[in-house]
Amino acid sequence: FFGFGQHYSRWNLKGHLVPVIISEQGVGRGLQPATFALNTFLHGVGSAWHTTYVAKPMYLTSRGRALSLVGPKVSFFDLTLPDIVTAEYWSCRSMR
Repeated sequence: FFGFGQHYSRWNLKGHLVPVIISEQGVGRGLQPATFALNTFLHGVGSAWHTTYVAKPMYLTSRGRALSLVGPKVSFFDLTLPDIVTAEYWSCRSMR
């Protein structure tokens, strides 16, 4: 499974639970003990492997299959099972 925006930590996301959220990239990208130290002593500037400024709820498989969600603000893709993909997305309406 490839896609989900611009990520620097992993290329093939098969076997992972992938949150697709636009967020501050931070420092460390989950590399320990660096990220722990940054979060502990520098007010949470460390990041996780999935953080990105360019999140896209879309994937492409090695077999050429694809799925793209339009409009979700936050989404999660469960790629942990070998033959099943579960996608969940959340979006809120603007309140007037």
